[in-house]
Amino acid sequence: MTTCLVGNYILLLWVTIMFIIFNFYVSLTFLFEKGRITSDVILLNLAQLALFYRLHIQIYAILGPANYSYASLPRWYDWAELIIIHALRAVDLLDMIEAYGIRLQNVRNQSVVSGLALFSMHMMVDIFILGAIFNAVSRRSRESVTIMQFMEEMENTLMSPKSFLFLGLMVMLYLIGYTAEHLFKFNDYPIYSLRSDTSCPNIRILNNFYLWPLDNILRTLDFGDAFQIFGWRLHTVERTMNSATLAVCFRFMVATYTIGVVNHLYLRLLGGQGKTVEDLTAICISSKYSQGERLIALEALKKFGAYADSVAPHLIESLAYVEKQYNSTVILLKIAAPAIPHLVKALADSNPVIRDAVIEILEETDSEWPRSEEASGAIPHLVKQLANVEADVRCAALNVLEKIDTLWFQRKETRRKIPYFIKLLAHRNASIRIGSAYALIFVGPAAKKAIFRLVKMLADSNMFARGAAAAALENIDPQWQQSEFAHNAIPYLVKMLGDDEANVRDAATEVLEKIDLSWPGTKGAHSAVPYLVKVLADTENEGVRNSVRKALHKIDPF
Repeated sequence: MTTCLVGNYILLLWVTIMFIIFNFYVSLTFLFEKGRITSDVILLNLAQLALFYRLHIQIYAILGPANYSYASLPRWYDWAELIIIHALRAVDLLDMIEAYGIRLQNVRNQSVVSGLALFSMHMMVDIFILGAIFNAVSRRSRESVTIMQFMEEMENTLMSPKSFLFLGLMVMLYLIGYTAEHLFKFNDYPIYSLRSDTSCPNIRILNNFYLWPLDNILRTLDFGDAFQIFGWRLHTVERTMNSATLAVCFRFMVATYTIGVVNHLYLRLLGGQGKTVEDLTAICISSKYSQGERLIALEALKKFGAYADSVAPHLIESLAYVEKQYNSTVILLKIAAPAIPHLVKALADSNPVIRDAVIEILEETDSEWPRSEEASGAIPHLVKQLANVEADVRCAALNVLEKIDTLWFQRKETRRKIPYFIKLLAHRNASIRIGSAYALIFVGPAAKKAIFRLVKMLADSNMFARGAAAAALENIDPQWQQSEFAHNAIPYLVKMLGDDEANVRDAATEVLEKIDLSWPGTKGAHSAVPYLVKVLADTENEGVRNSVRKALHKIDPF
């Protein structure tokens, strides 16, 4: 009967272990498939801790109390405390709790079986924690895309993250050497006075000098905290506040390098599996990864379909930096046709370095690129750039449009942008108004609806805006003065005769005379009289008052 009960209890123990393994498998699958920590993964890990809580109680009850040591007979909360504290120790990747010798729980493992149970729990918790760390690192990489220029400036100096890590390691080694005599001191023998006698304490001192760093490196790499759980120790250095602090600092340096190496190995071994589009894009444009790793990320991106839309713009942006041009060019050539629309758009980039690099890539990718469908698809973007505030960008966009189609201004894509340009003619920024007027110069007769706004712009306070508007009107319709659009602008121009700026008043007078020498007799002029009367009553500017009086006298001499 007793044997039967024991057998049943052992079976229950194995059932718990199988549940733990199954739960771990599901949790790991969710983590790798989604590539991030989700609520599902968190709930599964909480369930895992509950299963381990049950497992330790079963080991104690079924396999015997000898598997644990305790100051007082353990109760249910002692087992909960054991799980929580060891979960905390697992999160403590630098093993600071162990380094400072902090004792937090009543129950401690005292056998291989209980130790293996804790080791398994530490492994599973650490996988969860490292997943969160890699997710945070990936998120930081994605954010770094938006501050690429700043990072490049940092890398051009000795202040890059790698330089800081190297410097930190050098400082750490110096501290170890400087404090070695104090940390590893044995009686009154100096560390540098090694005797041939094997009984000499200096041999143990020298061994500690090598074993202490090795012990801390292994503890950092000890994924499941086996050293901590089973009480392994390679050296005999006395645990003090100074030695513990130095150990934690040293482990931090080792961990920093290790995470970087693991992240690279993870990419190479799994071929980008488990990483999101954003993660892989960040790898493609990052100078921290080798050319081979960037190509692995690119191959993984292809599985997501429209991968070129996510990575190509950032690769093109990186062409502005000489040290990145080669890597970015190689990947853009690998993408080939899907990247052509982005490359064509970049031909109108404000940076001439990018424009020069892109034209070379396009010629190498496909010498017939101007006649490709991908190039035609970039026409709306290029037409929009005709209104850019920078003259170089406008000229570059026009040159690309001419290459793609000499009759680009007759295309539907161009006509659809006309309302956009007309709207910008009233923008607060004078440079944008000027750019929009230049865009309409290129569009030509198809932009007749813009005549009304352009006529109003002839009385703009900016002389360059007035010049651009005049050029656009001549190109759209040389007889614009006779158009209905021009006559509809008369009320606005009459109001401008009361403007505070003399050049605006003079320009408005000139335009009115061009449109109709008898403008004072038009309905538009009469509709503006109330406005002029109000200006005359409100202003104290004598120049404005004289201009308004003359206008009112012309409109109504009596």
